[in-house]
Amino acid sequence: MTQNELDRAIFEYDIVKTNIQQTKVFGYEIQLSSFNFMCARTDRHKETDKLGVNFQTDFLNETYKDFLENERPIKPTLNKIKKWFDELLITQKETIDWDGMFSSNTENLGEVLRTHYDTMPHNIYWKMVANCYVSSSFAHTNSALILRYLNDTRPEKEHLMDEEEREFFNNLPDEVTIYRGCTKKEIKSGKFRISWTLDKKVAEFFAFEYINLSHENSLDKDKSLCDVIEKTVSKKDLLCYFGGREEAEVLYIPNK
Repeated sequence: MTQNELDRAIFEYDIVKTNIQQTKVFGYEIQLSSFNFMCARTDRHKETDKLGVNFQTDFLNETYKDFLENERPIKPTLNKIKKWFDELLITQKETIDWDGMFSSNTENLGEVLRTHYDTMPHNIYWKMVANCYVSSSFAHTNSALILRYLNDTRPEKEHLMDEEEREFFNNLPDEVTIYRGCTKKEIKSGKFRISWTLDKKVAEFFAFEYINLSHENSLDKDKSLCDVIEKTVSKKDLLCYFGGREEAEVLYIPNK
């Protein structure tokens, strides 16, 4: 398989996965009509490409077509193509352009990290961990697994941060004041998650304004149940700094 073929297969995997998930909303009939319409648009394909198909990757095209025509269950079909995707990356690991993987969607990067963390170069591993973390691909991942990724002992850990973030982090004083906006229940427990900020206003936003739409009844957020906690900590207990989302985020892992 050439690099172009692999890139296309990865790209199409993302699309097929999304289309299957969207069947919950649009239904099989509409999705099948759209699929058949795209298959008929043969004039849009290059001469070197296959004609009369929507997806150029045979497995994905046939699996998606079968899924729609026979109204296969969604979850088993997603598991089927994910297994194919995992095997593809394993068998084609010598061909993979790992830097190119970052053009894939963040959910896909999370899958790649979970299943192929041991096959990628060290710097790519750390870049992918950081990318998944800041893009919330780990939003529903348990804390122990997140810490396992972050506490991995492989070298080149500086690649958790880009060059500008590393420079900022290196210039922080030995003691740093950090803030976290969270529930009073979390504060009372003393068991904090690892995301903190250097900016108190950011912490106040997460405590009192931020709405997590993935949580049921989040629109009815009771601000009285939240607060901001402030700590002065040793820089040695800060793992890294993320500046890309303008949240001045630091990961605080005491006694690591």
